[in-house]
Amino acid sequence: MNLKKDQKICRVCKKTKFLDEFYFRKDSRKHRNECKTCSYDVQKSRLSIGYQLESKKCNNCKRELPPESFNKDLWGVGRLSDWCKECISTDHQSNSLQDQKNDFEDSRIKRCSTCKETKSVSRFSKNKNNKDGFSRSCYDCFNKWERGVKNSNPLAYQSKQRSLRQKRMLRPESVAERMLTNAKQRAKRKGSYVSISKEWILERIIKGKCEVTGLDFTLGGGYGSGRSSFNSFNPSLDRIDPNRGYSPENSRVVVNVYNTTKHRWNDQDVLVYCKALLGRTFDYYLSDVENNMRFKTLRGLAYSRYIKAKRTAKEKILDFNISIDWVEERIKRGICEITNLRFVTNIPYHPFQPSLDKIDPMKGYTTENTRVVVYIHNWGRQRSSDQDMMILAKSLIK
Repeated sequence: MNLKKDQKICRVCKKTKFLDEFYFRKDSRKHRNECKTCSYDVQKSRLSIGYQLESKKCNNCKRELPPESFNKDLWGVGRLSDWCKECISTDHQSNSLQDQKNDFEDSRIKRCSTCKETKSVSRFSKNKNNKDGFSRSCYDCFNKWERGVKNSNPLAYQSKQRSLRQKRMLRPESVAERMLTNAKQRAKRKGSYVSISKEWILERIIKGKCEVTGLDFTLGGGYGSGRSSFNSFNPSLDRIDPNRGYSPENSRVVVNVYNTTKHRWNDQDVLVYCKALLGRTFDYYLSDVENNMRFKTLRGLAYSRYIKAKRTAKEKILDFNISIDWVEERIKRGICEITNLRFVTNIPYHPFQPSLDKIDPMKGYTTENTRVVVYIHNWGRQRSSDQDMMILAKSLIK
């Protein structure tokens, strides 16, 4: 069938429609394969899956409730939210009380020592060293002063900010506060909860040992520079069950490299990977391989990895000279180039799916700098080295 440039065949209903009847994806800069009508039907059917469950446990009140007591959530377990409707309503009421408290603080006024104007305390940053708990200068005056310092001597300003950041990274109190803030942001984004405190995290950081591997914590920066620096042995907050929130029973402080390696999977997957990395021979079980086909052919899998790498190289202005045939050839070999684990190609987000890994993260996707490895190795390594992964494996496998 000869299609016009402004036409496309829907993957679901198999009908030929104009492009304005398809959603446009900004990430790939292409139209979706399903038309708008079919996309709505697919999403509606996915949301209805959750009501096939007999009951679900609320992550906040820990009660077993019927599915009707939860809101629909496409990414939640059973396509339902993690909190029940009653807990969400109670949380909204507490947030309302907090907003009233903030309104009360906004009604208080303070005189800026720089511009001499009287403003609401909401226009001042908090400072525990002052008696009233707020800084002497308002936000506008402080930002104006900071811009002047930055423009007058940019190199000195950047050097000072870098040294201050490094000092904060060396203080356990600052590290614990940053870890708690990041956990709250992730929980808010995913509709989860946080019931641990800064003191709870600080107590485990001061012990200086990872709760899983026993490796010593190393505070400070690592690979990379600035905010993108990655230290493999920095303390990191890990959830034992990724589907639950940050509670004392479900949280632990581990080294960064273990947390990134575990990702959305479990401790058993990490042990299997570490044994393979050390060259141990053993049998492992791959579950649920039927009825989970995502890619009909290895060519489709190779194409998805190729497109993603090409997009990354374009965004970061990196070298790129690999081809789809080059990727497909290595996937057909069936084993990881580092661990010799067998690839799993038919289960989405499986830890042993093939993935394109750059040997040197600072260089591009070239045939000399790229290898096809299992997903868990690529995700766990981040910007660290293979030596750090070996240290992790030896600490877990005695």
